[in-house]
Amino acid sequence: MTENSNFNKVMVAVSVFCLFISVMYIRYNYDSFNIADYDAYAYFTDVYWSGFDRSWILSEPFGWGSLLALRWVTGSTHYAIVAAHWLLSLTTCAAILLLSYRYRLKWQGVMMSIAMFGPLLAIVTIRATPAYLLCVGAALLAARGSLFALALVGLAILFHNTAILALIPILLILFQNKFPNSVKIFENKTVIIVASAITGLIFLFYRQDLFNLFENIIAIAPGFMQKYVVYFTSGGSEAAVNAAREPTSLFHIFFIAGATLMFTLYIFLSGEEQRTYRLFAISSFAIYIVLSTNPVTSFRQSIFWIIPILLTFPWEKLRPTPAVSLGVIAFSLVVLPIGLGSVILSY
Repeated sequence: MTENSNFNKVMVAVSVFCLFISVMYIRYNYDSFNIADYDAYAYFTDVYWSGFDRSWILSEPFGWGSLLALRWVTGSTHYAIVAAHWLLSLTTCAAILLLSYRYRLKWQGVMMSIAMFGPLLAIVTIRATPAYLLCVGAALLAARGSLFALALVGLAILFHNTAILALIPILLILFQNKFPNSVKIFENKTVIIVASAITGLIFLFYRQDLFNLFENIIAIAPGFMQKYVVYFTSGGSEAAVNAAREPTSLFHIFFIAGATLMFTLYIFLSGEEQRTYRLFAISSFAIYIVLSTNPVTSFRQSIFWIIPILLTFPWEKLRPTPAVSLGVIAFSLVVLPIGLGSVILSY
């Protein structure tokens, strides 16, 4: 048992070290203006710094407040973003290592999470990365019954509003034992898979009507929420808007298929250890399907639920174990460089 535990710690450390080396390579060879989303960060930082628009105080005060604080320290928007990028890289690697050791996470889940999302988290998403990591920590903490998980989600929302997507799934983790009769509905794994497939098909054929409904709801929300209409139509950033104008990519199709396969395997293979996360997975997948029409939005908002599922996945039930482990390593070696390229070339 100790030998396996030590091996797990070593593989986690190797995974984080690979991310660190990869990120340092990008940092030393590319300036911040070569990184995806730089223009959007620079534009809004200048707008908010001018004082002309102060909506950031009500919307994501910690996210934009951090950038504005760095703008004050450095005296330049560009150098504020450069400093934020460096801080982002270092804190992301440290946070992943801390979460992995604190919750004794399996190395396969850590490695795959780093390969799929590490470059984005450690290089690009200055405001969203703290929200992602806080929500992952909240999901792991909620499984232990700690209400402090809600405080973490609240803090995450102050960095990036999309963290509210994680609120309902985490609430289900915390309070599912309060409604045991309702939870029994989700014990039949076959029913869950079939119901999810039907929901996905309904959304596929009626998604534009659903989008129109979401737009109408957001239209009556406070002014600072208006910009989030694009999350239901063309995405939530400059990169997302550009991606929405392009034909559906093979990457988008394969990513949705892969996410669906991961969800299916998780439900079928989940045992007593994963029972707490089952409702989390179901509710998160439902939210994912609703927001999956845009490639960038689909990819970025999936982080809230795919990482917790990877980290709690019953890897030991996949056989043969050596082949699965080699497959995880091979997958990571292929996907990580692709992720690194995508943050430079933009979406």
